[in-house]
Amino acid sequence: MFFTLAVAFKTVVIAPVVLVGLLVLGLFVLFTYRRWLRIPKPNEALIIMGKGESAPVSKDDILSKPDEAIKEGLTEGLDFKIATSSVVVNPITSRVFPLALNSRTAEFTVDCHDASKIAVNVKGVILYKVGDNYPAIKAAARRFLDVSEHDMNVSIANLVTGQVRALVGGITVSELINDRQKLMEEVSKATSHDMNKLGLQIDSLTIQEITDNNGFIDNLAKPEAARVEQEASVAADQARQKREEAKQQA
Repeated sequence: MFFTLAVAFKTVVIAPVVLVGLLVLGLFVLFTYRRWLRIPKPNEALIIMGKGESAPVSKDDILSKPDEAIKEGLTEGLDFKIATSSVVVNPITSRVFPLALNSRTAEFTVDCHDASKIAVNVKGVILYKVGDNYPAIKAAARRFLDVSEHDMNVSIANLVTGQVRALVGGITVSELINDRQKLMEEVSKATSHDMNKLGLQIDSLTIQEITDNNGFIDNLAKPEAARVEQEASVAADQARQKREEAKQQA
């Protein structure tokens, strides 16, 4: 009987201790999991570097298991992992770097010459972002992960400036003024090729202003302005004549 009471006493004492221990362990696991769980924003990707994340991926690895490669965000030669959804990361062995995927705006001003060597100034703005696919994110991460948005905008503005200068040099000022949309399309097309190599894509590109310092563009507009003014004057004379005829008939 004494032995039975002793066992019962130990059971009563040990049971709460076990429960408390399990509760503490559960909280520890939950806290650790919550700290290790990284959830990217809708407009960012996570670049994960560290042990287990740095093995280069071969083309054969991707082709042998394409579904798995897509799920894990693998691209050929990639020595880091890309995550666009929740992922568990061990902070002891790995580091996480966020890469913004939101749109960026860069303004550009280009001093150039047309096909007739007339100096013109072209001002515009480009709206761009990191591409929405793993190869693009990979390329952008390698080039812009630690680059400030200001420096990134400067780089893109310089890229666009070169394309604008080259294209304007092959057309005349009259063509620039009469078909600005064509210039925007050609600049966007030429720039997209280079930006794709950087992992970037163009959302929009707009030419806001085309000017010159010698009044050439203003002079181009004068004949058209004179024609419009003349037509307005003729229309006014005709209207006045009709009113006078109507009065006489009345």
